[in-house]
Formats: sequence, structure tokens, C-alpha cells
Amino acid sequence: MIMKQLSLIILFFTVCFRQVLGQVTETSIRAKIDKTLTFYESKKDSIKLMAEQIRADAQRIGLKKEALYYHRFMGFYYEYDGKIDLAVKSYLTLLKEAEKNQFFDEKYQAIGDLVNVYISTEQNEKAKMLLFKGVLEGQKEKANPRRLSTYYTNLGVIYRKESKFDSAFYYYTQALNIKKNIKDSVGIATVYINLATLLIKQGKYAQAKPYIEKNIAFHKAIHSDEDLWYDYGNMSEIYLKLNQRKEAEWYVNECLRIAKKSGSKTKEHISMNSLADLHRYFGDYKKAYEYYAIYDSLGKELINAETNKSIAQLREQYESEKKEQENKLLNQQLKQEQQQRLIFGISFLGVLLFSGVIGYFLVKNRQKNKILNEKNELIERQNTRLSDLNREKNQLISIVSHDLSTPFLVINTWNSILKMNLDAANTKALEAVQIIEKSVKQGMNLIQDVLNVEKAETNKHTLRLETFDLQTLMQEVLNEFAEAAHAKNIQLLFDPAPEPLHLLSDPHLVQRVLENLISNAIKYSNPNGRVWVNAEKKDDIMILHVKDEGIGIESKHLPHLFEKYNTASVATALKSSTGLGLSIVKRILDEIGGIILCKSEPGKGTEFTVRLAV
Repeated sequence: MIMKQLSLIILFFTVCFRQVLGQVTETSIRAKIDKTLTFYESKKDSIKLMAEQIRADAQRIGLKKEALYYHRFMGFYYEYDGKIDLAVKSYLTLLKEAEKNQFFDEKYQAIGDLVNVYISTEQNEKAKMLLFKGVLEGQKEKANPRRLSTYYTNLGVIYRKESKFDSAFYYYTQALNIKKNIKDSVGIATVYINLATLLIKQGKYAQAKPYIEKNIAFHKAIHSDEDLWYDYGNMSEIYLKLNQRKEAEWYVNECLRIAKKSGSKTKEHISMNSLADLHRYFGDYKKAYEYYAIYDSLGKELINAETNKSIAQLREQYESEKKEQENKLLNQQLKQEQQQRLIFGISFLGVLLFSGVIGYFLVKNRQKNKILNEKNELIERQNTRLSDLNREKNQLISIVSHDLSTPFLVINTWNSILKMNLDAANTKALEAVQIIEKSVKQGMNLIQDVLNVEKAETNKHTLRLETFDLQTLMQEVLNEFAEAAHAKNIQLLFDPAPEPLHLLSDPHLVQRVLENLISNAIKYSNPNGRVWVNAEKKDDIMILHVKDEGIGIESKHLPHLFEKYNTASVATALKSSTGLGLSIVKRILDEIGGIILCKSEPGKGTEFTVRLAV
């Protein structure tokens, strides 16, 4: 009888402990893994928490494979936290352990994660070594075909960046063959886009055309207007390059039709610009002007729409942070409840004592909640004020853009028409037309500079990375300023290195940096002076120098030299300036991962040094 009662007591406590601790199974751990895979940067702290829980649960019931996901998720966490070295270390640990235990899925996950890190940090050689390893061993170990096709695609992307077009084409083709074998229609379309992009980059427009046509047929079949819009845009560009106006115009008009049908003002804006460019390309300036006017009007609407979107994003970010705080508080409360149930299961005798402790913690939690709510209200008021100020700023930008850019556009259009109808023998009139054209360009560039600086927070530039010879670009920029230097009898001195200086960056943005620095050097140099421009490569760093013999800058102004609308040097030079040039240079270099330094003394000239990672 006593044994029976003892068994019932043991059974009772077993049930209590299971309810308190919860039943841990392989299924529950897999559910946690799947859930964590849906978390992104905004939930990086939750990723870390889940990684620790998954490892603890898996080790508790002896699941070695599932425990390895701790290293993968910690890699995610470190990536989102900007700690790339720690992320690589976590992925390498996962790869080593997966290979040791022959966990093939986890092995190829680790290879894919490492490749993504290496490509994003421009470590292409390391990425290629891993990709070759993944391809060769994956074929032997019968890895997932989709993963193998991704490896081939990544190899194609790297070789395309390196301008090794034959190799890129080969690996894209390998990826395409796998996609066709597994009948992955969406994947096939993606490879077609890569192949077409590669051929267009080589100027092989006729060869790129069939790939776009296949994509058009596929996207029509699945009724994907979103993808068709991109396909038609690519096809119009191909026909434009082939000088086939009728076909190019048809595809651009189809882009416009899809944009209007979907209600996308951004796509409509881009389509109008393409139409204007097309008519300008074929010399129909009147039509071009009409489309540019519509394009300009849509642009103003988009500025206001983007402002409202930015305000909504600020609000969403605030709500997300608030929700994260609530989740953390909820986790704390759940842990406390778990502890309370555990205490209850161990002994009923201490219930009164522990209820007092629980009451104490509840009071403390209420106090914390009250403080948290007060802080959230303060943040909300500050965000509202920030949104109001941001809206006022962007309204001002919209007015400036509309009131100033439109007259310049009208002047430029009529000047182009006037230029077409001038007698070539009338040199004075031709000179006047050229002066008007140059002045309009300068005015439009000034407006664009103001907009670029003030809208940098809401309109981020899309980088277009490619490998180019920095010295060739520098020579082109110097040629642009040769006339301006000649007018002041200034020597532009450039001593190129014997070998090309190859740089992987955005050539358009690097060109803007050079233009601003060389323009300033000429502007603030005395007549009959000299300007030196040169570049050199040290280790993995490309270093650019622009030096002049101009008026120089006082030391007290140097710390503020790259601030917006700073005109410290203007007062010394007695010249007109918005103070935007160097702030634009600083923002561009921030975007492409460069830094700029300045050395200067009044009366002894100025030297700017730019450092860019190769």
C-alpha cells in the first residue's frame, strides 16, 4: 500500500516537472530551427537567443547535427552585428564539424554562407576556392542540385566582375543545365537574366536578345507583369543599341503601359525617362522635351511620396523597436513563470515564502513597465518632431527642384533646336549657343548637387561596381579641365605609372570625386600656378593625390572642411561657392568605402589624399 502511494507521488511530480520544463523532442528543435531561419537583421538578438536554446535542447537529448545550427545562427548574428571576422569563424567551425561528422546538408550550407560573406567583402579568391570545393565535392556527395547551380551562378558573377567573360559564360551555362534538369522555371529565368547581362556588357546585343525573349515568353505564361516590365526595358535597350527605333519604342511604350496598369509611379517615372532618352537619341528633340516635362512632373510627385514613405519607415522602425522591447519583457515574464512552476513542483511547503518573492518581482516589473512606457512616449514625440522637420525640408527641396530645373530644361531644349538651325559659318552665334549650353549644364549640375546632398538619407545611390583602370579615368577627367586650366595659365601635371592601376569600384562616383577635387584645385589656384594629380597602389590600397599651389586653408577651418555648406575656403578666396563640393566628396567616399585627408597652409597650397580599397 505504501509502495503504491509512493509511486503515485513520484508520478505526480514527474507530470509536474514535464509541465514546468516542457517536452523537448527532435520535432520541437527542428521547429525552432525553421523559425530562426525566418529572422532577419531586425531580430538579430532573437537569433542569438534561439541559437543558444537550440544548442542546449539538442545537447540535452543527444542530437549532434541539430546542435551544430548554433554555429550557423551565431554566424548570422555576427554578420548582422557587423563583426565579419567572428561570422567567418562561426561558419568555418560549422563546416569543420559538418565534414567531420559527414553531415552533408550542413556542410554545403556552411560553404554557401562563407561564399556570401566573401563575395560581399570583395574577397573573390577565397570565394572561388570554396565554390570549386563545393562543386567538386558536391558532385561526388550528391549535394542538392539547387545548391550546386547556385555555386555555378556565383562563379559566373565573380568572373563577370573580373571581365573574364568566357569563364563567366561557361559557369552560367553549367547553372542553366542544372536548372533545366530539375525543371526549375524560375531559376532558369534568373540564369537567362545573368547571361543577357553578360552579353550586353560585352556589346553582344544580338546574342543577348534570345535570352530576353525566352524570359518574356515565360513571364507572360505566368502572368508576371512585374518581371515583364524589366524584360521589356532590357529589350528596348538592346533595340536602341541596334538602332532599331520602331522596336525600341514599342517596348518602352509597353513598359509605360505596365507601369500605369500596376499604379507604380516609380516605374512610370523611369519609363518616361526612357522614352525621352529614346527620342533624344534619334534627334526628335520636341518629343524628347515633352516626355522630359512629364518625367520632371512625376519626379516631383515621387519626392513627396518618398518623404511620406520615410516618415512611415521611421514610424515602423519605432514600432519595431517598441515590439522588440515588449518581446524581451515577455521573455523575462515567461522565464519567471517557469521558475514559479518549478518551485511549485519541488515543494508545496515553500509556496507562501515564494509567493512573497513573486509579488516583489511583479512590483518591480510594473515599475520597469512604467519607465519603459514613459521612454517610448518620449521617443514617439521625438520621432514625430523629426518627421515634421524632414517633411518641411523635402518640401523645400521639391520647390527648389521644380522652380529651378524646369526653366533650365526649357532653355536647353530651345538652345538645341537653335543649334540645329544655325549656319555653320556664323561662328559668333555658334559660340553663343555653346556658352548657353555650358551655363545650363553648370546650373543643372548645381541643382543636382544640392538635391544629391539633401536627399542622401532618403534616396540611396545604387552602386555599379566594375573593374577599370584608374589612370585612364584620371586622364579623361584632366582632359575635361584642360580648357579651364589654360584660361588661368595653370599647368596640370600628371605622371602616370608604367602599369595600369586596376580598381574595383563605381567609376561614376570615383569620377565625381576627381572632378570636385581638380575643379577646386584650379578654382583656388593663383594664375600661372601648378596642379599635381597622381595615383599609386600600396598593398591593397589605391592612393590618389591632388595638390595645388593655391591660397591654402587656415588650420582652424580644416576640421569643418567636409561639412555641408561649409564655405571656409571661400572667404579667403573671395569666390562664389555653395560649399557643397567637399561634402559631396565625403558622402561619395563613405558610400564606396574610401577616406579623404587634407593638408594645407595659407599661402602654401592644399593637398587632398584619397584612399580606396582595391
